[in-house]
Amino acid sequence: SSGINAEYGGPPCLRVFAAFSALLTLCYLIPLLEKRTSSPIQVQSTNTTLSTTNISNTGQLAIEERMKHIRAVCHKHGNPNYNTYNLYYFPAAKITWAPVFKAGSTTWKRFFIDLEVAANHTTNAENLYLLDYLEKFRIRSPSVVHGRKGPHSRARQFRTEPEGSIRFTTVRHPLARLVSHYRNSVSLRQVSLQWDDWVRDAIIESRGPPEIMPAKEKQRLLAEAEAFIRPYAADIHRDQEIPPPEGNPFLNPPYATFPEMVAFIALKKERGKGANGHWAPASWWLDICQNDFDYVIKLEEVAIETPYLLSKLNLAEHSELYKSRTNESGDKSATRREIDQYLRQLTFEEQVKLNEIYNLDYEIFGYE
Repeated sequence: SSGINAEYGGPPCLRVFAAFSALLTLCYLIPLLEKRTSSPIQVQSTNTTLSTTNISNTGQLAIEERMKHIRAVCHKHGNPNYNTYNLYYFPAAKITWAPVFKAGSTTWKRFFIDLEVAANHTTNAENLYLLDYLEKFRIRSPSVVHGRKGPHSRARQFRTEPEGSIRFTTVRHPLARLVSHYRNSVSLRQVSLQWDDWVRDAIIESRGPPEIMPAKEKQRLLAEAEAFIRPYAADIHRDQEIPPPEGNPFLNPPYATFPEMVAFIALKKERGKGANGHWAPASWWLDICQNDFDYVIKLEEVAIETPYLLSKLNLAEHSELYKSRTNESGDKSATRREIDQYLRQLTFEEQVKLNEIYNLDYEIFGYE
């Protein structure tokens, strides 16, 4: 007994009191720790309920507060104007939508096209989901309407868009968007489809700069890489287990690594080049301070915000159609652990540069 008392610090009555105090402390601290360590990047819920009044009210409050916050941050930064016009007007719904890639854009695209198809009695809708068909709904920028430059983009009448239309968009944590895009970019078919868009240049910048590779050797190896990669775009069912030629740095691996993609994004930013819509900051892509959005919802909160949004869009009766289109892209939201695994591949300097690119997104949309 004396040995136990010496090891754990005192007589039995004091040990009981100490244990009780420790239990109370844990009961108080655990909820705080859970709150502090919870991820700012939430996994999208696929079990959406669109008919609960309490959920709709919660969504309304969240959206209203977000819109106030967006306007306040825009005012703080002098309402920056990026002159981007990524808006689409759907006449059947009288709604203007701005897609943010990797933020539920496939769901909304298919949903609105379905409504247009039903309104115009169009058949063979499956072929209409292609981007070429979506382009017919794109709003023209002020500089090309009526042959003269109109006022800024808030003036709907200068954008082939009725004054009474409702504008909305969906945003998502920028790092979750980035990881989601990357995960969908490593299959050989996707590498081939995105080769000219960014993959080729990202690989070359990392693996084939002049100080590393002579020009003629670089040209030969690049031609070999393209001969291997390009056929995959033409045949979605092509066997993807064919190993790439050995000894070619552009094919080992035959896709851009995550650090290579991030380095390429930072380089494009430094050179002032346009950003790919899949990783462009949503604040820039949306021209959020100029395009006068009525509603901005978060993909992370889609289960509680979509019911209210659909009611304000006068589309509540189509909630089942919306749900049927959710997640048809096959894109599963990354968990915080998965995102952290990708971020740990970056150096501290690369992480700093990445955060600098998305700083306004963090601030204006309330992400950490």
